[in-house]
Amino acid sequence: MIVTITGLGNVGSTIAFGLIPKLPSHATLNIIEKDASKSGAFEDLLHGYSCRLTIKVLWNDAQAFRDSDFVFHTAGSTNYAVNDRLSVLKESTQIVDDVFGQTTFTNEPYIINIANPVDIISYKIYEACNVPSKNILHTGTMLDSLRLSHFLAKEFSILHENIDVFCIGEHGKDIVPVWSQLSINRKSKSLSESTIKKAESYLQNIPFKIIEQQGSTKFAVARCAIMIFDALNQSRTIYYPIGTMVEDEQMLADLDIDRPISISLPTVVSGNYIKPLPLNLSEHEWQSLRNAARKIYKMSYVF
Repeated sequence: MIVTITGLGNVGSTIAFGLIPKLPSHATLNIIEKDASKSGAFEDLLHGYSCRLTIKVLWNDAQAFRDSDFVFHTAGSTNYAVNDRLSVLKESTQIVDDVFGQTTFTNEPYIINIANPVDIISYKIYEACNVPSKNILHTGTMLDSLRLSHFLAKEFSILHENIDVFCIGEHGKDIVPVWSQLSINRKSKSLSESTIKKAESYLQNIPFKIIEQQGSTKFAVARCAIMIFDALNQSRTIYYPIGTMVEDEQMLADLDIDRPISISLPTVVSGNYIKPLPLNLSEHEWQSLRNAARKIYKMSYVF
């Protein structure tokens, strides 16, 4: 198995470290990083992998990149305008072209995208490389779902595992929390309007508070990316909102768009079995999801 991580910034290095116990013996980890100043981080990573002597760790190996089975794409701009992931779209798209545009993969790797804006960048990756659309996934609102679960667990002083809640749509300003399907302690739960507003404000603002204080979000999104890797690698089965390419004609019609986009919807992932789950939404949630889809559509095709 060859795993490549593009970018050894905060997220890339966190994923690389988190993969230490996950990679099988005799696997290869390849880091693609054009910033020479990150070579110290690579050396530090080598020290961490010294406990896994059978794993080969490479630096900017083009052939290993072409032969990859899995790619974590973390290389993207972090020069955010205030509370707006879309502000880095131009720079992050250029990075996609630089990383993937000149590469022809020998296999059909799974590409797990983390670079923002993840929905649109995932589509740009699809445009740039010879990988089937079904193999391009992103963390998307899986991360928002974890954040919302954390908020509600804290709000109601209960354990995370007793909360069933998820978000769909865009990983950005058009997140769609699916309040109609919320359950706590396995019972349907309706929240007050004030609690919903408080939760939605938290979802919108907490990422940028984290970025302001530590430069980027990294731990939770790295966990999401590694959970997807585990599921694709058949170590576990997951049921989460995950960013995938939507090409089904009926779903495109339901979203009121006419061409494929990458968007987060409830999905089961188990090995090469990647399948969207049925949607049971209120009319308001459907309309919010259509708004998110139209926004992603516009940015994917017009930009």
